[in-house]
Amino acid sequence: MPDKKNYMGRINPISAQWKDSPWTELLKERYRIASQFCKDKTVVDTCCGTGWGTVQFISPVASEVLGLDLEDQGRNRKYLPANCQFLVMDAVNIELGNARYDIILALDSIEHFSSEDGRKYLQGISKVMREDGLLIGTTPFVPDKSLIPTFLKWNKYHIYVYTYEALEQKLRKIFPFIHICKIYHPVCPFFIFLCWKSKNTNMEAKETLIEKYIKEHKRQLKKGRILANIRWAKSLLGRGSIVKSIKLFFDFRS
Repeated sequence: MPDKKNYMGRINPISAQWKDSPWTELLKERYRIASQFCKDKTVVDTCCGTGWGTVQFISPVASEVLGLDLEDQGRNRKYLPANCQFLVMDAVNIELGNARYDIILALDSIEHFSSEDGRKYLQGISKVMREDGLLIGTTPFVPDKSLIPTFLKWNKYHIYVYTYEALEQKLRKIFPFIHICKIYHPVCPFFIFLCWKSKNTNMEAKETLIEKYIKEHKRQLKKGRILANIRWAKSLLGRGSIVKSIKLFFDFRS
């Protein structure tokens, strides 16, 4: 992790602080995955931060891109792609009039909201998503709720960390159809979740994209799982959860 003194909760890959950071590589990886769903689509990238990933990965494949963030990150509009624009907006209160979009991105954003604000955030996303549209989100995870305090202490900009069960429950209250996968990236494991509203939406092909990614990166993700399980096991052991610690330590299945 770069210098916490200068870290404002947003990764800026063009700065010296972040240029060679593994966290920048993780940001790129999330956008690479998301970009596969965005070809010729209208896209809203919520909580887009500096907008670097929006411009570098989403704009080249999408027909139209709108980036939203609570703060203006100093983006130079003069050099923005023609199909890309940014608005300063609180993601808890998304207001885009009557506009509806094909794809909504929520990449590592929901953990920055309280549980209640996370609900409002997802509801706002649902309102601006087409009936046959798709939400693509990611968020870090821990395997056991007893590890959440440790994770929150490590990053003060994260307010609410989800277990699989908590995330599934939150998403199902708003979206009729969801698909959640665990991605054991070596830098930080995360959930990727797909949400849609209509049973007529062709989701089989989209779920296959995630499965294909996992298969193509099997070796890397298995390494990530081993590293994560060792870290989690040590933390659980320190909390006196011996049985849970042992179970995680030996759970290296792909």
